[in-house]
Order: sequence, then C-alpha cells, then structure tokens
Amino acid sequence: MDQPRDRTSSRSDSGTRSAAAWLKDPRVRAVGWVLAFACVLVGALVMLWPVLIAPLAADQRHMYAEAPGQTAGHWTRMFTIPIGDIRFRLNQGRFAPLAFIVQWVSYTGVTLMAMATSTSVATVQAAQKIVLLILSLGSVVGFAAALRGRTPAGTLVRFGRGALLLVAAAVTVLGAVGTQAQLQPANGWTTYAVLTYGAIIVGFGVPALALWLARRRTVAPSRLLTVLTVLVLGLVAAGLNSSYELYYVAVPVAVVTLALQPLAPAADRARERRAKLFVGGTLTALFLVALVAVRAAISYACASGPCYIGTSPKIDAGIVKTWLYNFGSSVPLSGRSEVLTTLKAVGQDTLPGPFSSPLVVFAFLAAGGLLLVRLLLGPLGLGRIVAPGTAGETADDAAVDTADETADETVDAPAARKALSVAALHGAIAALLIAFGSAAMMSISRQAQDVILSFGHVYRHTVVTWVALAATATFVALAIDLRATWRKSIVLWSAVALVAALVGGAVLPINLAATHAASVDPGTLAVTRIYDELVLADPSDAGEQRRCDAVRQARKGLAGKGPTSGRMLKGLYQIYRYKYGKPFCSSITIRGA
Repeated sequence: MDQPRDRTSSRSDSGTRSAAAWLKDPRVRAVGWVLAFACVLVGALVMLWPVLIAPLAADQRHMYAEAPGQTAGHWTRMFTIPIGDIRFRLNQGRFAPLAFIVQWVSYTGVTLMAMATSTSVATVQAAQKIVLLILSLGSVVGFAAALRGRTPAGTLVRFGRGALLLVAAAVTVLGAVGTQAQLQPANGWTTYAVLTYGAIIVGFGVPALALWLARRRTVAPSRLLTVLTVLVLGLVAAGLNSSYELYYVAVPVAVVTLALQPLAPAADRARERRAKLFVGGTLTALFLVALVAVRAAISYACASGPCYIGTSPKIDAGIVKTWLYNFGSSVPLSGRSEVLTTLKAVGQDTLPGPFSSPLVVFAFLAAGGLLLVRLLLGPLGLGRIVAPGTAGETADDAAVDTADETADETVDAPAARKALSVAALHGAIAALLIAFGSAAMMSISRQAQDVILSFGHVYRHTVVTWVALAATATFVALAIDLRATWRKSIVLWSAVALVAALVGGAVLPINLAATHAASVDPGTLAVTRIYDELVLADPSDAGEQRRCDAVRQARKGLAGKGPTSGRMLKGLYQIYRYKYGKPFCSSITIRGA
C-alpha cells in the first residue's frame, strides 16, 4: 500500500530530492552516523569539561576521605553509619537517610577507585559525573518514549527510534552548552553530583514510571498488578521523602503528565481514566502521607533547639523573588559578575571574551553533529515513525502501541504526526514544570532566601533546571518538526544548532576561566595536593616527606574554614593505614586517627 502523501512529507524541488537520495546511500549514511555521533559526543564532552573536572569543594573536601576512612574494611558501614545518624540529622532538621547512603557509597567508591588506579580523585569524580549524565539522558529519552499521542480515529501512537535519537542528540548538545562553573561550592553542576544530577533522573523517571504503570493497568488490570503498583509507588514516595527535597517536584509533574495523556474513544475511556486516577491518586496520597510524617518529626525535633537553616522553610513573598533569581541563574551567561569576582580573588581582573578559546570549535562541532543527525533522519521522515504496514516502513521506523489496538490497523500518517506533535508539546509542558519546580524547591529554605540575592548565583538545582529547559526546547522543536515540511525542518534545526553553537562559544571560555580560578585557590591547592599524595602512595622516604608537607599545607590552606581540615586529615590517615598498614605521615599525629 502506498504511503499517504501530504504536505509534511513533500520534497518541493529536485535539489531536495537529490539530497535525500544521496543520503540514502548506505556508505554515506554509515560514515555520516559515525561523524554525527563523534561530533555530538566529543563536542558535548569538551563543553562539559570545566564542570566535570572541577576541583573538590564544599563537604566533598573531607567526605572523600572521611567516608572511606570510617568504612575501610567494613563496607556495610556505608549503610549503617547514615542510618545510625538519623536521630542526629533529624535534630538538625533533616531526614534524608537514602541521600546520605547514596553519598557515602559514592564517596567511598570514588576514593577507592582513585587509590587503586593512582588516578586523581577529581578525575574519577569526573568519570562518575559522566555516568550520571548518561543515566540522566536515558531518563529524558525514557520519558519521551513513554509519551503517547492519539489520532482522531483512536489509534495510540508513540515516538519511534528516529525521534528518540533526535531527542537524545538535542538534549545532549543543548544541555552541554548551558553549563556554568562559577561558585563551585554551591553549584549543582560541580558539587554533590549524585544528588543534583540525580534530580534529572528522578524528575523525568518518576513521570515515565507513572505513565507505564497506568498503561499496564489499562491493558491488563488485576489484583496482583494493583498490589504491585501500590508497592512500587509506596517505595517511590518513601524514597523521595527520605532523600533530597529537590526530588519532590517529580510527584506533581507525574500527575500533570498523566492528566495530559490522551484518553481512548468512548468505549475504553472510562477504563483509561480509572487507571490514570488510580496511579496518580495513589502516588499523591502516599507521598503526602510520608511528607506529613517526615515534616511532623522534623518539627518536633526542631522545637527543642535551632535546626539547620538549609532545611528550615520560610514561607512568605520572598520565595517569589528567590525563585526568579534561581530560575534566571540557571540560564548560561547569567553569572558573569560572579565569575569575575572569582577571577579577581586570584589576581585576574577581566573576563575572557566570547570565542576567545580555541576550544570553542567543539561547540560548533557539537551543533553540527546535531544538525547532521537531523539530516540523516531526513530521508525517513519523522512522519514514518508511526503507521506500521505503510509502504516502506520497517520495524525500526514504526512505533504504535498495540496493547489496545490491532497490529494491522492502517494508520493515517498525517493524523499520526499531528497526534505525536501534541504528545511532544505535552512532554515540553512536563519538562518546563520540572524546570520551574526545581527552582521553586530551592527557594523555600531560609538559607536560600538569605544567600541568593541576585541573578547569576547558581545553586543546587541549576543542573536539573537547565537540562529541563533544554528538554523543553527539544520537545517544542520536535512538535514543530512533526508538522513541518522537510525544508522547514532543516531550517528549524539549523537555527537550533546555530543558537547552541553561539551560546557554547560564549560560555566555554568563561567556564574554563572559572574552573582554573577555583583550582588555584590556596585551599583548593592544598586539598588537591594531599589527595594526590593519597592516591600516589609513594612508599619511599621522599614520598613520606611529601605527604608530611601536604599535611602542613592543608592545615595552613584550610585554616579558618570550619572542620574541613581536621575531618579530611583524620579520614586520610584512617584509609591510608587501612590500605598500607602505616600512618599517612609518621611525624605528624592526627587526633582520633
């Protein structure tokens, strides 16, 4: 059967037809895909590099030593110590045992991997961030795969491999060009990565899970499925309330996403509506029950004394101003004055200009790779990701949810594209809610309202807010693309690629300068040196002397900066003695080590 012809699939001139024919050559396509993937991945990696390789900051300075030091030889302590600290943390105003367990596992694993390979802790941490970003990208793509559109005839359609590949490439490039490296102790791009990058995984993963559970309940409802659904959603609710406040936004986003998904024709509408209400209602109810219980326990604990200001809410009009600062600060180039302040602290008086680094060529490579991905998908046409049985379709290109439809049903291709366009807009709405909600969650505490007083002050949420905005732009572009002609599609993605390249070229020199300035700070130099000596573990007398010198430098460089020096040195001594059976520095004694 011939595929229905319509305006969105036309090739208006012979030049376009020739280009499409040329791109169908298998050899050209094979080379093109390799080139496209290489440009996207390498370009994005270079754009991300300043935040990936950022030096240890904030609590990470001592936790990368303290966690493995306390757990050495007793790996179950990665779980028992955070659980045993629940009462202590609760009296501070925080209930987050799951978050602390994840952090302890991360800190211990990174340090031991660094010691085993004689690789710097910051480098292993960078590798960990790459893994987290891959999981984050998988979460966004998984969310896109869970979205559905419905044609006027009632056919349920979903995005196929081509569209999902385009989403992955676009989010990778747009997410990478928006990185920010200033104010690293508070910046979610650079510190506490397992929690801040995890917000992307949770923010998109929970709505995707809710959509999948609702579909399963629609297709094959049963008592067993009901029990399993309640159990899974209960674990999600408990996990959210025992981890990080930034994750709470996943629940309202999941409910909205469920509400936006199209219902079946009249015959099956009631069944689908009941499934969505059950999943959304159960998740909301269980989350609220857990939230009320946790907040009541915290309120009771804080009634007897002051609690950590970072978890103490302040509900007034100041939230709106802080939210505006938080949201605006997630946009790249908003923190130029903060970067300049960092540079001045190490003797640099000017910001690097846009495109001043030769590495900006990688921003253009990444953008070019994105456009090449769209060109290579062009001969297939995004409209062909639906309608199996249409002439020229393959299983790889087709994607129709046949759980409640017959597999051989003829699908109207133009109608399917319009339905998928609406589904893409639903994805954009959900992603925008994640961006808004994550900035809002980090605006509620007293600490946030006290310290975030201007645009450019990046905070814990910055990474998830920007990636959600990148996903929003991607879904909007995909929605337009699905209804556009081939030529207009290429114009659209050329504009997206150009904007990405220009933003990346302006951002990268500033990020490189910010990370360099943070790296040469005296305290950072002391921390870097002592961790380098830990992973090097030179057994010679010269190595012993360098380690003792590093201890003295750490004490001097971190003087007056809270308990970081003492906790870090104690942990270093503990883990070194465990691994090598002798003190880190025999001539300097550390209390408790």
